[in-house]
Amino acid sequence: SLENDTMRNGSGTTSASSSAPPPRLRYSPLSCLSPAPLTPSGLLRIDSADGEVELLVCSNIELRSSSPEPLPHVPAPGEPAKSPSQWNNKDAGLTCHLTTHRIVFVETDTSNNKNRAYSIDLALVASVSSEGGPSFRSPFSTYKISIRTLHLGELLIAYRGDESYSSASKCKKDRDDAMASLQKSLSRKAWEERAKSHQRNAQSAVAQITARKVGVDAIMTKNKLREKEAKRVTDEAFADGGDVEILMKEATELVKIIRRYAATLERKQRDESGVYSDGKKVSEEDEADAARLGEMLESMGMASALSKKQAAGGGGKGVYYQTLARQLCDFLRHGNRLIEAGGMMTLTDVYCLFNRARGTNMIAPEDLLKALHWMKELNLGMSKREFPSGVVVIQDDSFDDDVMAENLKKLAFDSEGKGGMMALDVSRSLKVSAMLATEQLLNAERMGYLCRDVTLEGMRFFPNRFETGIFSQ
Repeated sequence: SLENDTMRNGSGTTSASSSAPPPRLRYSPLSCLSPAPLTPSGLLRIDSADGEVELLVCSNIELRSSSPEPLPHVPAPGEPAKSPSQWNNKDAGLTCHLTTHRIVFVETDTSNNKNRAYSIDLALVASVSSEGGPSFRSPFSTYKISIRTLHLGELLIAYRGDESYSSASKCKKDRDDAMASLQKSLSRKAWEERAKSHQRNAQSAVAQITARKVGVDAIMTKNKLREKEAKRVTDEAFADGGDVEILMKEATELVKIIRRYAATLERKQRDESGVYSDGKKVSEEDEADAARLGEMLESMGMASALSKKQAAGGGGKGVYYQTLARQLCDFLRHGNRLIEAGGMMTLTDVYCLFNRARGTNMIAPEDLLKALHWMKELNLGMSKREFPSGVVVIQDDSFDDDVMAENLKKLAFDSEGKGGMMALDVSRSLKVSAMLATEQLLNAERMGYLCRDVTLEGMRFFPNRFETGIFSQ
């Protein structure tokens, strides 16, 4: 798993890609929930194989227990048992992630910025209701959602807001949005779709034909049956005027059919200036249609619902950029992309690779720059570095300039008899871009490991023999 991946730095040593936070000592409602898996950067791990989709995120949330007695707690391996005298019925400063399958609460350890996550499966939720809010008798009452669970009784989610997002109307909107999404998720029961889908696939005509036929005949028959099945699904889903509930019943099949056409929506998405990519201005009708189609796609699980606008609604745009920074770190760690690139990558390379991986849900260059700021703040093991020439890269924090310079010095000794080495030679040897190879060579020269000769052919680098005074080979 990614949690067990190790990262190799320039010095040839290995370090853990992510260190787990220490055990939780506090005895509170959060301790009694099931732990939720996180990515190495501390981001919520979504079970996409089960059709799970993230719907909403909101920060500065309180989780409370309505029970007069401490909730039951099962200690983790190596964790001491909790005493009833340690019980505290409230957890504050949480981030709440609502998905189609779970309610996840993320707690950040302020000492090391490491995250812990705990979840409530929606299959264990009996009912939800909204309550609270300012009144004549209680002018400072918070807006809340009451969750009645089958295993822990009643739990309350209180919306506190923060300094930049503290108005009662905003907190009420957050509560109402979460309440609407919760009710839809509970009525849809998306966690049951996987078993139903497997059963339908096993009984499908495609599977039966594939079992009997082989070769080109099987492929052609399978394609015809798939087209026929796709037409049937869309006809049934859009029957009776395109009722949303009917669409939801066929959501799994529709995801497979319509996903290929989702790029059409992205091509007509407006940018920050309010224009299309072809320069035409966006009308209010076009914007409303795009928003409506986007909501439908997200509701059916065809796109992530965590947009910049929704993240900003949950405690400021910093939440969106923190999430983006964690996603970027997970992306660069996966498959050791950053390490195989020599421990650093230019922003242009990262931007192109990351947007290509995201498909239609692309980010703007400004979003990438703001996410880089949070990489250092959150101590994610990567940070931005700017060379004197102005080239900006993302660099692994374990990268060692001295070790890289020593490696370049060895290459320079090997190529000395060939008239020195150029940036292209280093680029081929280290499998990095020519731009990064040039920056590494110039950096090694500034550190005193190399010297250069500038000719009409370009820059050639040699070992620096002026420090020792030994010029014989």
